[in-house]
Amino acid sequence: MAGRLLRSCVQTALKAVNSVLGLAGMAVILYALWMLRAWDRQVAELHYHLPVPWFIYTFLGMGVFLCLLICSGHIAAETANSHCLSCYTIFLFFIIILEGAITTDVFLNSSWEEVRSIPVFFNI
Repeated sequence: MAGRLLRSCVQTALKAVNSVLGLAGMAVILYALWMLRAWDRQVAELHYHLPVPWFIYTFLGMGVFLCLLICSGHIAAETANSHCLSCYTIFLFFIIILEGAITTDVFLNSSWEEVRSIPVFFNI
């Protein structure tokens, strides 16, 4: 009886955390789309064809990956499969570390706009 109650509480907590993270993932995607639209408007005013900055694609990719990860986390919380939960936890840990590294780079590196870590042949 106590085991079922504990399992139910853990599942509910995981679902609540996944809901909040899912909203954060959607917010990241919407912010990336807003940045992309603002970039296109500004470039259209200049009448140049410039490549989109790497951080807009990074935000968009991180948001999509976070939403996909949250879907798998919801499935893991529903089934309470230990293998699925451990894979979900590992991926969630890595995505949070990656987001932290990107955010730290943008805030602490004053010349982050000038850094080109993507080879030139990707700039279209």
